[in-house]
Amino acid sequence: MPIDTLSVAEAAVIVFAAPLMVTLGSVVFFRERVGALKWAAALVAFGGVIVAIQPGMATFQPASLLILACAVLYATISLTARFLPPDDNLWTVSFYGAAFAALFVLPLSIGQWTVPQPEDALLFVGAALCSSFGVGLGSLAYRSAPASDLAPFGYSGLIWSTVVTWAVWGSIPGVWTLAGAAIVASSSAFHLMLRNRGG
Repeated sequence: MPIDTLSVAEAAVIVFAAPLMVTLGSVVFFRERVGALKWAAALVAFGGVIVAIQPGMATFQPASLLILACAVLYATISLTARFLPPDDNLWTVSFYGAAFAALFVLPLSIGQWTVPQPEDALLFVGAALCSSFGVGLGSLAYRSAPASDLAPFGYSGLIWSTVVTWAVWGSIPGVWTLAGAAIVASSSAFHLMLRNRGG
């Protein structure tokens, strides 16, 4: 199942199905009440991702199952964070989350690993810190708030990734990317308004 047959855009759309899975899981497992407006906000945000990324029909191929598994695992992490012990803090959650991920990925990376260059060390450290603390902060958030309230904000990753790509690599986002990011931002703002109103 060659992962290299998928483009980044095609993979990203599948990964961004995770917030929808979290919302659905919150209803099935925690009996959270998700009204029509919240569902609409989540679906519109997902539509914004599709507008921005413009995936091709080649998305639907066997390699897509690996990306779908990634989305399922992300949703599982988010939902099971509800059961984290109250004593676990950001440092422990981030450390064990990163350690488990490393152990999980290690067997898959055997045979694919190439020795990084010294100039890449800072990039590796930055990526590791962002990933580890991202998992930790996300888990603590899902532990303390309803999953259906938090899930749609997962789509804001499209906005942050666009900003970082521009700031680090100087890649200017295209019209469709900006349009999709605007849809995502609007949907997230609407969802936040609903949350504040208790809707």
